[in-house]
Amino acid sequence: MAHRSISKLLKSYHLRPVKAMKFSFDPYAGNVRSIREVLFQMHIPRIISTNPNTLLKVDVKSDRSDPVMDVTFADGHKLLMKTANLSTLEILDRLWRFCDAKDPKKDEAPGLKTKATKKGAKKR
Repeated sequence: MAHRSISKLLKSYHLRPVKAMKFSFDPYAGNVRSIREVLFQMHIPRIISTNPNTLLKVDVKSDRSDPVMDVTFADGHKLLMKTANLSTLEILDRLWRFCDAKDPKKDEAPGLKTKATKKGAKKR
């Protein structure tokens, strides 16, 4: 059930307002599955193509520290997510909400061209 929800969420996912993402985790701890799955999802080519300038950094530790995802947005705001007790879907959903709220292209109207506007542009 969660896989369907994740795939549905990833269809509209974008990283346009994100400047950098840092994933820190200890692979030997028991609560890192969700952050590792999110890290995998962020490397999907379609998601990377929404903002190729996003810096994705992975910090693998061996000190039994909790998994942490640090997101820096283009406007200077930072988001620190402690993902030890969150599922993959919860992490992706919360990050998507922040990205969608800070999206610079959110208020732009889609540019639809009709046949009449195309003909008018050619005659001028």
